Amino acid sequence: MPISYAHCMNNQPSTKNQTSEFYDLSERLLNSGDAYWGNLGYWQAGDDYSTACEGLAHQLANAVNLNQDSRILDVGFGCGDQLLLWLKDYNIQFLCGINYSVSQTVLAKQRLKQFELRQFELSQSQANTDGTNLGSSDNIFQGDVADLKNGLAVVCSEANNDINTILALDCAYHFPSRKNFFDDSFKVLKSSAKTNQDNNGIKASTACIGLTDIVLADAPLSWGRRMLLNIMLSASRIPKDNIVTLAEYQGQLQQAGFDCIASEDISEFVFEPFGNWLKSSKDAVHKLRGHRSAGLKYRVTAAFLAWAYRNEVLRYIVISARISSPVSE
Repeated sequence: MPISYAHCMNNQPSTKNQTSEFYDLSERLLNSGDAYWGNLGYWQAGDDYSTACEGLAHQLANAVNLNQDSRILDVGFGCGDQLLLWLKDYNIQFLCGINYSVSQTVLAKQRLKQFELRQFELSQSQANTDGTNLGSSDNIFQGDVADLKNGLAVVCSEANNDINTILALDCAYHFPSRKNFFDDSFKVLKSSAKTNQDNNGIKASTACIGLTDIVLADAPLSWGRRMLLNIMLSASRIPKDNIVTLAEYQGQLQQAGFDCIASEDISEFVFEPFGNWLKSSKDAVHKLRGHRSAGLKYRVTAAFLAWAYRNEVLRYIVISARISSPVSE
């Protein structure tokens, strides 16, 4: 979940149970139907929260050209809604993931198992299956972002499924170090980096990373705005070093070894619309009325993001980067 309700990795020196449940199931209060989405959303006219969250996931999928050849590592998958989306809408080849929250990961596994059971039953009733990836629930793990370089990629490789796509949907600003995440992601992806050439002679890499993320606006910050920003970052468990300008962000990707970087500023469809919906949705107001702490945090988050957007403090981007050619060891 955005800012105060993030769904990703630990960056505080408290115990595992204390910290992991900072990223809990509270986002259920904002969702409709059986959804558990937890991001800021990509808002179009008439959207409810769940629809907007799914829209942001589609923005990310489009940025990395998700398809039937994609072998995904999803970092910070929350309660599993985006995992189900990758499987249902993009028919991906392989899926694994890592998420810090214990409660979210347990729920995500349950939801994936239920989906797999339905797919299996469908395949048994038809002569041909649709090729939907089964067994994904066994490939998602509860753990820290450091597990990227401490075994997760090895597990996936042993299944002959080298990862060629790493996704981080609205969560990387919470990582202990996004820069280190880029370095580790490059190490995971480099073994699957292959350059393909299409009929027009255009070369494109099969190994990529994609994120939706928060960056610092280019406008200089006054002392007062900088102080308020730092207070909110601390309260939201966002390391200050993670909030950099787009140019610095791109530089960190390049330093890690990525190139072919493409980004789009989607701030106008993210920051203010989230707060506008929170204030105008009778359903959200009703649900949050009995959860004063959660309601307060969501309202404070919405107000801060609207302020940060209007005052050119923060921007929201969807960004992708590739490994343009095979990498030697």
